[in-house]
Amino acid sequence: MGLRINSYKYSYGMLQNLRRWALEIEKNKNQKLMCPDFDGYSILDTRNCGKCIYCLLSNAKDIKEEKAITKFPELISHSDCDGGYAINPSHRNNDLGDLGNLKLELIELNRHTRPTGLEQAFKDLYNDVIEEKEYLKFT
Repeated sequence: MGLRINSYKYSYGMLQNLRRWALEIEKNKNQKLMCPDFDGYSILDTRNCGKCIYCLLSNAKDIKEEKAITKFPELISHSDCDGGYAINPSHRNNDLGDLGNLKLELIELNRHTRPTGLEQAFKDLYNDVIEEKEYLKFT
C-alpha cells in the first residue's frame, strides 16, 4: 500500500505521520486524522463522524471547501489504496488528485523544519513529487 515512486519508500504509518505534521504546521484546530471510533472499516463505509479531517474532507463539495478545512487537501485526504495524482486531471475524485496542487502543498511544507524521524521520508517524497511531470500512481 502506498506510492511506489522513485525514492519514496515508506510504511502507511509514515504517510500518516507526514499528514499529522502537515496539520501541525497549519495549526489545524482539528488534529484528528481519522474517526475517533475508527476500527479498520473501509473509507468507503457509510459511517462518518463529521469531525475528523478525513470525514470533513469527504463531506466537502469541492476543492474550495476542502481548502477551508486544510491547506493540504491533496496530501491529507487523497485515497492511498488506489489511484494517484495527475497533472490537470479532467475529473478529480478520491482516486485521482491534482499533481500540481500536491507539488504546491509540498513546496509549502518544505519551508518548515521537519520533526526528527520525518526528514528523509519527506525529502524523498518531495523530490519524487517535484520531479514527476505527469502521473504518480498508488499501488
